[in-house]
Amino acid sequence: TLLNTISVGGNWTFTSMGTGSFITTGSKIVFNKDKTITGSHGLNDVEFYPGPNTIYTITAGTILTVNGTLTIGNADYSATLNTGNIDAKGNITLIGTSATGGGSATITMNGTGSQTLTGKDVAGRTRLPNMVIDKTSGNLILSNIISIAGSWTYIQGAVDATTNDSTVA
Repeated sequence: TLLNTISVGGNWTFTSMGTGSFITTGSKIVFNKDKTITGSHGLNDVEFYPGPNTIYTITAGTILTVNGTLTIGNADYSATLNTGNIDAKGNITLIGTSATGGGSATITMNGTGSQTLTGKDVAGRTRLPNMVIDKTSGNLILSNIISIAGSWTYIQGAVDATTNDSTVA
């Protein structure tokens, strides 16, 4: 069982729990600085809290499922997410202020309820890597300016881009 906020100083590797349970409800994992994340698994809240020019690598074939809020960036820096996949079941909040970020990873918004993707008030800040919208139910609500460094792929689902006067750039 993971509880509270856990700050990760090294690489993160998940291997099978076998017959046990990996309970993350109520927890927040904060990945600091450059990291490699290995092994498909689910977490509650996840924050990528970078330093200057930080690159996070999700190994090929790894799917990191974020059941709570996914936060990318901090007050000073944006994060680059490379290689693997993140399944975002909750909201995504972009915080970084630098004109960097992006990467080759893919973030898929596929939660069953309504989700909000909150960007920045200036285009080009905290750019996302490849994004896939694949919602079988619930709305995706866009807020502010969402900057994408990779591709934006819409598969299915209701997208509300007007309520918050948002832009995808």
